[in-house]
Amino acid sequence: MSSTRSLVTISLLTALATVLMLFEIPNPLVPFLKFDLSDAIVLVALAMFGVKVGFGVSILRLVLFGLIQGNTDGSIFPYVGLMGAFFATSSLIVGYLLATKVLLLNKVLSSVVMILMLTTVMTVLNYFFITPLYFGWPNQSFAEIQEAFTGFLNFDTGGAFSSNSYLLANLFAYVPFNVLKGIFISMLFFVLQPRVQNFIQR
Repeated sequence: MSSTRSLVTISLLTALATVLMLFEIPNPLVPFLKFDLSDAIVLVALAMFGVKVGFGVSILRLVLFGLIQGNTDGSIFPYVGLMGAFFATSSLIVGYLLATKVLLLNKVLSSVVMILMLTTVMTVLNYFFITPLYFGWPNQSFAEIQEAFTGFLNFDTGGAFSSNSYLLANLFAYVPFNVLKGIFISMLFFVLQPRVQNFIQR
């Protein structure tokens, strides 16, 4: 593939990833979490052009999405969301590279590795960092944030609060969401990647 054709392809993949990111699907169990399938396009870019291009498409997609969405109220929430999206994509990239380049797994097992990586990384990050930012850190204490989040998800039953309820709330919110997200993205990626590659090489 010529350098010009490669550049055009990368630009098209970046544009497609940005457009897909605009079509977010709310999670019916936890509506503030939303599915988007743009990570599948990032993985296509990764598989076709390597790590640098994969991360490049990921970052450009987020920048373009941020510019399109804007931030009219001046809050940190859009930036926290973009940061979370970057870490989610990065975990999928690392999972894909681990599965295909180190462990040399087939598509099904590679999907399992990517899903496990995504779910583990994002559950831990949400527990310690992303959820606290959304719920008032650093203006509120971590205990207040824990109680607010568990109450928001109706885990603060009977007025009793403990750190275990915050852990359970995080597991309830983020584990099923990221497992489903990983399944959707890996399926779409493995369907799209050979078709995109064959189309480009015509």
